[in-house]
Amino acid sequence: MAFSKANKFSQEMKLIASFQKALSHPARIQIMIMLMKKEHQVNQIAKAMPLCKASVSHHLQTLREAGLIKANGDGPDVSYEVVESGCRQAGKVISRFVLRYLLSGGGDVGEGGENLLE
Repeated sequence: MAFSKANKFSQEMKLIASFQKALSHPARIQIMIMLMKKEHQVNQIAKAMPLCKASVSHHLQTLREAGLIKANGDGPDVSYEVVESGCRQAGKVISRFVLRYLLSGGGDVGEGGENLLE
């Protein structure tokens, strides 16, 4: 099944929204900062923040769904680390979206059908 430009654009917008959601909470930003320095387990993250383990796990899941982090291991020994390619893709897509908006003079960023994922 072929995708129209409208469908492709919609997928790009969903990707941008996923990244935006992942980084829209201060706790998730703090978790990303911690994971940029080194891998951490849920317990380590919870001890460093004013959050319970269940809340930390929820935030980690949101970051995983966006492709910004990944889990290593099984059970209680799971550690989390940043996925560099996911972070690069997030930066690239969001930067192109903002640039396209600025170049349009603040108009409709959907004009032209450029692919933000390339």
